[in-house]
Amino acid sequence: MDDKDLNLENQGPDENPVPEDTKKDENEVSEENSNSDMPESEVSEVKEAAVPDEKEGEDDFATVNLGVEDQNYQLVPKKKKKNKAMVVVSIALAVLLVAAAMLLCKMFFFSSASEGTGNLYSRGIATTKGNDVYYVNFSDYKMYKANIKTGESKCLSDDFAMYISNYKNKIYYLGVKINDQKTAYTYQFKKYVDGKNDVVILDSEISQPQFSGNYLYYMVSVPEINSGYSSYIYRVSLKGGKPELVCDVPCVSFYVDKNDLYYCDVSLSSLVKVDLLKSIKLCTAPLKGKTLRASSDLSAEVIAKTIATCMVRYKDSIYYIDNQNNNQLLRYDMGKKKSYAINDGTYVAAINIYNNYMYYYNAKDYSIYRMKMDGSDVRKITGAGYGFMALSNNKFLYMNFTESYQQYIAVCDLDGKLIKNVGLDQAAAGSTKGNTANSNTTSGDTTTDKNAAKDKASEGATQKQETTSKETASAKAQ
Repeated sequence: MDDKDLNLENQGPDENPVPEDTKKDENEVSEENSNSDMPESEVSEVKEAAVPDEKEGEDDFATVNLGVEDQNYQLVPKKKKKNKAMVVVSIALAVLLVAAAMLLCKMFFFSSASEGTGNLYSRGIATTKGNDVYYVNFSDYKMYKANIKTGESKCLSDDFAMYISNYKNKIYYLGVKINDQKTAYTYQFKKYVDGKNDVVILDSEISQPQFSGNYLYYMVSVPEINSGYSSYIYRVSLKGGKPELVCDVPCVSFYVDKNDLYYCDVSLSSLVKVDLLKSIKLCTAPLKGKTLRASSDLSAEVIAKTIATCMVRYKDSIYYIDNQNNNQLLRYDMGKKKSYAINDGTYVAAINIYNNYMYYYNAKDYSIYRMKMDGSDVRKITGAGYGFMALSNNKFLYMNFTESYQQYIAVCDLDGKLIKNVGLDQAAAGSTKGNTANSNTTSGDTTTDKNAAKDKASEGATQKQETTSKETASAKAQ
């Protein structure tokens, strides 16, 4: 790993920057596939309320059992009014409990599931827990904690940090160390305890980590396949232990959705879906004379014939970026078995879904936008920047920078209004640039500043575009 791998300034989110279109109609872009049904989505990250741990072996994130037991009331003439009142109260309580269950389902299954995965697509630059922000301090690339109310901050670990995430109310991160000779790196995925006694879950360099159930899913590059641009998918228990091979079909991206596994097959240049447990079982079987396993060996269903990245499920659809078609934002309808373009194919480089809204990075102007899931109500919420963002505990966090281009984390409400800047020294705190779209966030937003911000942001975006273009070209060559 080179020093540039830790320098987010020269890297964008894990996708290409491209122009944006904001038309509201959805257009059909692909043909029907099979008629199999999709199970419900699981949750990838819990909000701040503590949720009991799952039983080992279950692959659901949280199960909410709210209701009332049936009660038999024996009516007596003299107590008719009282018993009638009790029945009314019982019905009212049942209605309230059902409403509470629906609210919890909306909170856990429609927000948090995509929240954690979307944050990790932006390399997990920050997350929240209570009134604290856990974030990468770009001055030394270590993990810090800052109190949103007081602004007090402290360094939590000596490791370089990536993929910071709050899952089941616990903080996880990938710690990176370099040896004294600065010739080699070691990687450890950890559960944060106190910075000194953190629990090591995995000793390995990984990419695209995702949480599901009691497991961490991730990709490991295979150097001998496709010049290292292809990977296999693994998982490891959050308690640690031996990693388990999940899929040995060469792929460039993936998404775990309860009992289903979506991945982008390099040889087919297609997004496919397989049964997760079936894939785990079959990938250990002998290849029988073949050098590489094929998706057909796993009875895969082709979802879209393209290089798809940044996949996130919302309700009955899978949203993804079509990397081979100008990074269009598409929605795959699991019922109709078809893909549709959002706003005639809004051009995006990273997506994150939270509270019924899609947040996305548009590289036409290097800004982050927010829109409803049908493509309407498009709103620009930041100015030019790098596109790294996170959504957690009703907070929108993103990488911002000062006039001297010192990076820091801006903590905002969901509309982009500034709450607190973290990761700034005192000298730089008063020189934050006006590169946000919301007029209430910062001051001094000049045309010169905007143009300079775009130039600076384009450096990292261009480099990432070149890298991803190589991946796409290499995938086509297969």
